[in-house]
Amino acid sequence: YPTSSTYDTFLSSNIELVKKQNNLALNLLKDEKPDFFFYGNLIIDRIKHFYWKFSENKNSKYNNAIFSIYYEIDNFIHDILTYSNNEYDILLISDHGHQKRVTKCFNVNEWLRKNGYIKIKFNYKFFIEKLKNFTLAFLDACGCIDLSMKIASHIPHAKSLKSSEYINNSSAKIFVPKFAGMNPFGGICFNEEVESDVIDDIKNKLMSVTDKKTGKKIVEWVKMRDELYTGEKKYLFPDIIFKLDNDYGINRSFYTNDIIGKNHFYSRISGGHRQEGVFLLSKKIDSIESKDFVK
Repeated sequence: YPTSSTYDTFLSSNIELVKKQNNLALNLLKDEKPDFFFYGNLIIDRIKHFYWKFSENKNSKYNNAIFSIYYEIDNFIHDILTYSNNEYDILLISDHGHQKRVTKCFNVNEWLRKNGYIKIKFNYKFFIEKLKNFTLAFLDACGCIDLSMKIASHIPHAKSLKSSEYINNSSAKIFVPKFAGMNPFGGICFNEEVESDVIDDIKNKLMSVTDKKTGKKIVEWVKMRDELYTGEKKYLFPDIIFKLDNDYGINRSFYTNDIIGKNHFYSRISGGHRQEGVFLLSKKIDSIESKDFVK
């Protein structure tokens, strides 16, 4: 993760890396001359996660950081078209889109606990979780959230602490899975059969979750897994899936002061995923209707 002291070197090293990757891919294409060639690049995603906040500030020296990576990908596509004399059919696709990362979070585990769906014994974990939440809020308020990563590197099982899995995890009757990160999509899983009236109660109460500071209901829809997907891999999805307003993401902490809290890590990771992605073709295909995927 880049910090305030390494943004320069992190960006320059990634620009050099994407140039090397592009050159390697182009040379492989020329040398092997395959019938089908596929090239994936993760650097666009990486730079958007860390430099999105700068794109919103025209006076920032990193305002064009994201553009600089697109520029290199653009050059790569140009080189392919030039080499092939525009004879190659090119498909450009992203597995997700990008947008500003959420600044607020829905503390789902605490919401489940306060509504009586998760039962937690009062013990030392209460004090650990309270200390964690206080420390993150304090460091964020002081503009020192980077320090939390340094502290975490010296704490055993820090990932379990961050996600609160040491309190409630995948072996529990009801738990919140690592489904979509700090993004507007969330889920709830059941390890045991749950009565239909309890499930209906959870769904109805989710639709009523409101941000007290704004008066806005933050849950756009709630669905059961089978309503969205019925394939053989459906077990990978949570039993209940819900979509939040795009300003809100999922947090799994317990014993938070409020159900709706602040995303303390926005300053560190300011770019987030969005459902709409990119799908571009170099030639028109009659069976595919043109559509504006990116607004």
